[in-house]
Amino acid sequence: VVLVWSAGQPFPILARKDGARSLIKMTGHMLGHIENAAYTESAVTLMRGDRLYFYTDGLVDTVDREGTMLGWNGLLDVILKATGPDLAQTLDRILEGVKSFSGDEPFSDDVLIIGFEVV
Repeated sequence: VVLVWSAGQPFPILARKDGARSLIKMTGHMLGHIENAAYTESAVTLMRGDRLYFYTDGLVDTVDREGTMLGWNGLLDVILKATGPDLAQTLDRILEGVKSFSGDEPFSDDVLIIGFEVV
């Protein structure tokens, strides 16, 4: 079991070994923005082979040449297509997939993704 809190970042993505993908939907204020803010935790049960992805909003806010935003569903699709047996290669393919969506335009915001896998 992993405990997850939101401090204003985008929803973490849970990628199950069986291929299921879902957002861990939580709310929370940006860390340090509100004095004595309360944060709600979510408990997530992970199994061997499951992965958790944390990322900056620059990924979901990426737009294509027509101005269409990738969004969460688009990022879930990119992750599904990019998933392979090696986590590091999967992370590289996710970034390549988002870059491809944008038409190879430079990112307009910070872009970071971190993945964890239960081994």
